[in-house]
Amino acid sequence: MKIIHLSILLSIFTLHNICSQETLPIYTDYLTDNIFLIHPTAAGISNYGKIRVTGRKQWLDYNNAPELQTLSFHMHLGDNSAIGAVLFNDKIGHFSKSGGQISYAYHINMDVNNVNQLSFGLSLILLQNSLDGRDFNLQDSDVTNTFISKSYVNADASIAYRNKGFYSFYTIKNLLLTKRDLFDNTIESTNLRRHLITLGYYINEDNKEAFIKFQPSVMAQYIEQTKEIFLDTNLKVFFPFNKGEFWGGISYRKGLDKSSLENSNHITPFLGVKYKNFIVSYAYTKQTNNTVFLTGEFHQITLGYNFFIQKYRRATWDL
Repeated sequence: MKIIHLSILLSIFTLHNICSQETLPIYTDYLTDNIFLIHPTAAGISNYGKIRVTGRKQWLDYNNAPELQTLSFHMHLGDNSAIGAVLFNDKIGHFSKSGGQISYAYHINMDVNNVNQLSFGLSLILLQNSLDGRDFNLQDSDVTNTFISKSYVNADASIAYRNKGFYSFYTIKNLLLTKRDLFDNTIESTNLRRHLITLGYYINEDNKEAFIKFQPSVMAQYIEQTKEIFLDTNLKVFFPFNKGEFWGGISYRKGLDKSSLENSNHITPFLGVKYKNFIVSYAYTKQTNNTVFLTGEFHQITLGYNFFIQKYRRATWDL
């Protein structure tokens, strides 16, 4: 019975972690003014520091449903260096994953008057995985009334290049060969690496009189261990006004491996507003594939504040 119960728990936990990418989950937060969550090189790319708080919830009418909270900040230190940090808590039922990361980025500015920047970044991550079985109602005493918690360290490395309206990011997540070791260290892989590539173009970014601005982009993910590939296709639209801007957009995520557990297709409309130094945004994600667990819906809210503003530090624009 112990093996059966642990196998069931391991299957559920493995499915959750596949969907949440082991460390900080990769959803569509990066489109709501928070690309730093997935690319360390985004630290300090604006002329101001950023504080962002995100709450994400699935299946609002279901107890112990998946949920995620993040608190992040990043800021520049002079013209070249930048620092940042993220705290996060990711939970589904009796399984939880919490941690924090600190990041450093170095930006090489090749043109003072125009955006032309090469950047390098590194994040160090401390993660804790937990299984709380203290309220399991099972006959097997080896599973019931147990609490398992394991911690480990990992790292992300990143490079980016921006030139005028074009931007590109490449990040290797979970760079170190580290076992999670929560259930059985003989079956859990040490290779948790995930490669992320983001490409986009900011149309009308240099036109101060433009009524509308566009930001089409794509983001691809590749998992080394399972050879899975996922692709986000995005369009973000900005409507500037006197003291800020409105934005809205849509994202479509498709898994390119038919045998993948994570091969669910998602469509995400999002909208937000920036007023002076404050931002608020909302995103709604809906699964569109044939197999959907319960409602397959996510709701996400992001709140933010911009600080330490230096308008004439160097040529730049925001993501």
